[in-house]
Amino acid sequence: MNYLKKNILNPQSYEENREKCVNYRLGAISTAFDELDGILNDSALVRDYMECAEPDFNAKKEATQLLRAADAFKPEEARRLAGAFRDIASRLSGLATEIEAVADID
Repeated sequence: MNYLKKNILNPQSYEENREKCVNYRLGAISTAFDELDGILNDSALVRDYMECAEPDFNAKKEATQLLRAADAFKPEEARRLAGAFRDIASRLSGLATEIEAVADID
């Protein structure tokens, strides 16, 4: 997504559209996956957090990105996904703190 944002999309129009998208469930989830493209391992996310089979998760993710609400992530699943993102962020922050603390120690 970063390549796309930087080299193809108009950054100003992207930010304007992003602001509109993150105001509803399907747009917010779709935007998150677009922006995390290549960073997040969907298989591990499903295994560790989502309580569903990977094909079901992939189908819901695709439906979300295509704005097919009937087949997309439901509110409870969106909350589970948000919790997963928070847990991953917390874990990353802790690891970053540990690395930073010893950055100058050989």
